[in-house]
Amino acid sequence: METGSKLVEEAPDADRARGLMLSWEDVKAGVEAAREGLAEETDASGFRFGDVLTGVRFAGFPRSSNTYLCNNTTYAVNYLFDHPGQTFRLLRPSHPREGGPTGVDVTLTKDFGAVPRVFAHWAKDLQGPFEPQGAAVMRALIAAQLGAATPPRRGDNELAEVTD
Repeated sequence: METGSKLVEEAPDADRARGLMLSWEDVKAGVEAAREGLAEETDASGFRFGDVLTGVRFAGFPRSSNTYLCNNTTYAVNYLFDHPGQTFRLLRPSHPREGGPTGVDVTLTKDFGAVPRVFAHWAKDLQGPFEPQGAAVMRALIAAQLGAATPPRRGDNELAEVTD
């Protein structure tokens, strides 16, 4: 992974990779069941939903393929949830201009450390005819967490099935 700018400047190096919070096995089972139940549904051309959403996998972190705005936003929110009362400056310009913006200060006053949070990759083919099935899978993800038998815990690379 490249050693570029920190997303949260105040974060210590040990927190550059920070697992998310979820009831991992419960949620995976719920999402897999929803996907399997929808897998044979087809669009007008006969293309199967199961060919678009081929499975449910846990990804490791950090990964060089995680350098998108959505991943970076997930990291920043995850970090902020775990540090109530601390102020962080986000969106610092890489090349500040005199009199220009210097970033945005963010402070969370409540402790959200135990709140579940996850990043789910939304495949670009989950649009048009497969939007209802994709929405059903996301509802299953939320329902699985809300009904989880195990409490959310910090993500761990031991669970990873995708490493890059």
